[in-house]
Amino acid sequence: MPDLPHHSETDLLVLHCLRCTGSGSPAAIAAASGLDESIVESQLAGLAAAGLVSREPGRWGLTGAGRQAGARRIAAELDESGTWSVVSRAYSELLELNLELLDLRTEWQTRDPADDEAAARVLDQFIAFDKRADELCTRLSGALARFGRYRDRLTEALDRARAGETGYLTGNAASYDAVWSHLHEDVRLTLGLTRH
Repeated sequence: MPDLPHHSETDLLVLHCLRCTGSGSPAAIAAASGLDESIVESQLAGLAAAGLVSREPGRWGLTGAGRQAGARRIAAELDESGTWSVVSRAYSELLELNLELLDLRTEWQTRDPADDEAAARVLDQFIAFDKRADELCTRLSGALARFGRYRDRLTEALDRARAGETGYLTGNAASYDAVWSHLHEDVRLTLGLTRH
């Protein structure tokens, strides 16, 4: 059964990002992984040669073998780190916070776009949510360093929303809501949990 070609952290990160997002362009994978796009392209070429990823016009996706290889490596990473209980507890907290974020997303998307006061109120709620989520992100990155990139991505999205680019709350692939969804999926896949 094929496995990752060089067993490096970068090829695992690229493969795992594809597991979390489904598919993506090299630029999107670079943004999600925190790697340079040139490194992502090099890793994708190696993963493709090993039969773990396949290319469609403008996008890359996992093969069945790639999905299995990624799952094995992530399970081994979690086992070797001895942090299963930390990540599992964090996931329980993430699920609770996720309900709050879903409510915030709905409130943002259903507000009157002309109501500046409503927009400011919901933005303040996102900021308060982010403060509560910070401890969770810190614990996750302490357990596995690759989780650290989510704190950076969430901060960037919120900073851009606060600067007036409100599409960075919800509505684009780099929005706070989208990055949180990637974090949720990453922790779920790390623990080997199936969708309910």
